[in-house]
Amino acid sequence: EECTVTVTVTDDGVPAATAGETLTIRCVNHAPTITSTATATAEEDRAYAYAVTCSDGNGDSLTLAVGAADTCGGTITDGGDGTGTYRFTPGESMGGTDCTGHVTGSDGEATAGETATVVITETNRAPVLTNLPAVETGFQGTTDSFTATASDDDIPFNTLTFSLSANTCSFTP
Repeated sequence: EECTVTVTVTDDGVPAATAGETLTIRCVNHAPTITSTATATAEEDRAYAYAVTCSDGNGDSLTLAVGAADTCGGTITDGGDGTGTYRFTPGESMGGTDCTGHVTGSDGEATAGETATVVITETNRAPVLTNLPAVETGFQGTTDSFTATASDDDIPFNTLTFSLSANTCSFTP
């Protein structure tokens, strides 16, 4: 921002003498500052939210945005007052990895940015039995069998172990 003023000086002589000059004043912009700190961990398949706070020494209005270095795939909701919320939901394949969250705050002249490494923790999903029969029919005195299969959506795949609970079957001769 720039403005001009005229500076005039007058002496008290007779007759009075006057001189004037024009002065240009350039205001220095203070860059905005991100004053919040991102949460360093997120869980796969669960929404992550970070409350962003940005301030400006000149009191300029601020615009928040996702920065170019963002690898988390986040979005930001700008509150219009230097605050907002950065959000993303890491997918199953992101568990055990990390990504870079990047948010910026701009006053229209200068931009401040914050990057943070967000570690994505694994969340163990329960396996699913896929073909267990509701009832197994067998003949008394003979061996019966069935095959159970299961799936596990975890990445990396977890080793599945099958077991039977205590035998609650009884037969009357």
